[in-house]
Amino acid sequence: MLDHKERLRIYNEINNSFSKKIIYHVGSYAGFHSEVDAMMQCMLYCYKHQIKFILYADDANFAGGHGWEEFFEPFCEMNHDELNKKYNIRFYSSNPLLKLIETKQANKLKKNNSVDYLTQDIFRTAISKKVSTVEQIDWPELEISGPTFYEFGKIADFALRYNDKTRKEVNDIITSLNLPNEYYSVQLRGGDKLDEKGVVNNITTVANRIKECCDNIDNLFVLSDDYSYVEEISKLLPNTKIYTLCDKNDKGYDNNKFNASDWSYKRKKMVNLFAMIDICLQSKLHFGNSTSCINNYISSIRGNDEVYNIWTKDDLD
Repeated sequence: MLDHKERLRIYNEINNSFSKKIIYHVGSYAGFHSEVDAMMQCMLYCYKHQIKFILYADDANFAGGHGWEEFFEPFCEMNHDELNKKYNIRFYSSNPLLKLIETKQANKLKKNNSVDYLTQDIFRTAISKKVSTVEQIDWPELEISGPTFYEFGKIADFALRYNDKTRKEVNDIITSLNLPNEYYSVQLRGGDKLDEKGVVNNITTVANRIKECCDNIDNLFVLSDDYSYVEEISKLLPNTKIYTLCDKNDKGYDNNKFNASDWSYKRKKMVNLFAMIDICLQSKLHFGNSTSCINNYISSIRGNDEVYNIWTKDDLD
């Protein structure tokens, strides 16, 4: 199996060979995994359509305006034109006048940087249900074969590779938890996610399905943004030792409130999130929620055999 350095070399050799180009803006709109999951799907979409992928991340909302390298190693050519902040967006405005202004400035941005596309030119198509979950993409050099929604995790080893500082911080957090060699993991997402249609958290049902799936789970890591969920599942699984990095003051993630927080708080929470996800990636089996971007990321890396989606948006009342 190829290591990440060789996979990165192959990616850039092929990516840089394409004559058409796009500047893709990450961290402009949504939460971290909504942003990076979509970014990696778009990277695969660009490969399929022979478009060179160039990244703009100077104002990434998850990096406090410090850019991609605040947490990660660079993996492709970076662009730093400040026009990207306002005019390289996921979607054009529905207001005709604003759309006219956005289009004019977007065309200026493309011309100034000699590129053919910006994020809004491919985003809606690239993440559409048909393209992301039905259409096949084959990239044999990177061992990718299937729809982008299920395959994007296969490029995370180089596209989301921690820099040295972040890697040490994440490893220190994981070490401090003293996890056993064998454990299971579950994600319980609350906060603003519950505003989405069909997304609910019935912890009793979750606990029952964990019991149905596996007998005698001794150790369970709970990835959550709401400590009340941790307390509830602890009561429902009294013979299971619960591990978590959820703070007792956490009452559910809200992306707008998070983005308005000071950088020291946000950075601490981001590193903590990375540690929680890495823990779930190493568990014996992960119990997830198909409505969650984090769970979709874990599923894309681990595969369906190692992730048990115990509820979906149509599943629980």
